[in-house]
Amino acid sequence: AIFVILANFRKRQIIRSVLKSLELLRSLRSVEKDVADMLVKKEYYDAIELILKSRKAAAHHKEYTCIADLAARLQDTLDMTEEKLDSVLSTICYNFDENVFRKLRKAYALLGKTQAAMEQLHMHYSSAVNNSSIEAVKNYVGEVSLEMKFQEMCQSVQPTKAPTCLLNLCENLFLIMRSYYLLVNWHTKHDEEEAIPISNNVFEIEKNVSREYIRQKLKAGLVRIWHDVQAKVSMFLKSSGLEEYPFEKFIQMLGILRKLTQVAEVFCGDKSDILQDFIKTQSVLYIKNYHRGRMEELKLFLE
Repeated sequence: AIFVILANFRKRQIIRSVLKSLELLRSLRSVEKDVADMLVKKEYYDAIELILKSRKAAAHHKEYTCIADLAARLQDTLDMTEEKLDSVLSTICYNFDENVFRKLRKAYALLGKTQAAMEQLHMHYSSAVNNSSIEAVKNYVGEVSLEMKFQEMCQSVQPTKAPTCLLNLCENLFLIMRSYYLLVNWHTKHDEEEAIPISNNVFEIEKNVSREYIRQKLKAGLVRIWHDVQAKVSMFLKSSGLEEYPFEKFIQMLGILRKLTQVAEVFCGDKSDILQDFIKTQSVLYIKNYHRGRMEELKLFLE
């Protein structure tokens, strides 16, 4: 009788184990759909957490081939989820959304990729400056081929359209600068709220080091982004043939550039020396050419 009881007990244990594995299999099979639903709802942290927990659970039941196969699919799901996070991260460059960024930051922290995400975000900002510049100028050019470079586009803008094109270019770039400025301010405020007292705890030390790294990265990013913006505007001005502009259009463009340099001083404290020197040089050349042209007209009139 005792052996029968032990045998039945063992059977129950086996059945429970099988049922537990079947339940795990069922839950793992629904992870992809659940993660997709969470991403639509912008629940990035919950999506990452679910994948990581599911991977951990699957790792303990590798003896089942079906679960081992699902574990491989979970890695694919994680990779696709990270790609989705990166795609959402890139939209921050054009319109900083505090709520979205907070969710992204929390998700990247769970992945242990906070610093990597900041590096990637800065690459997105550089791409945003380039892409926004092209989008702003190509609307004022006739036919644009895929091989056409930004400088070539600038050379194709007609003098009568140049001030409007420059204004559109500056507005596009201003939106990126504004987004980055809000990002820096958010981090400054966030750091003050979550300031960690000096401690000998290794975890806290690492956290402080990471925070300082990001702070320095953001500070350097202000100057770098302005230099990228300044380079695009300068290229437009150098390539668009300022000397051919009507006087009223030239004055209009100087006004736009003056506003841009004022924005830059607030943005990163830069005096825009490169742009200021270019404006002075071009203004002198334009006035000389303008004066020469008027004198020639006067000479023809008097003759």
